[in-house]
Amino acid sequence: MSIGHGAWDKETKRQGDKEEFIQFSMPITHHQLPIPHYPLPITNAHCPLSNLIVNIYR
Repeated sequence: MSIGHGAWDKETKRQGDKEEFIQFSMPITHHQLPIPHYPLPITNAHCPLSNLIVNIYR
């Protein structure tokens, strides 16, 4: 299930917690998917949250 987070994937394999990685990546992956009917303000509002999750995960 690679959605283009190559760097994350390498990091995850090194740490060996694939399940946790998939759980953490779910909301981020969802908001990065090109969804035409997704309202732009909501997408932008989710961006800081996603960055925060990424930073916590690192």
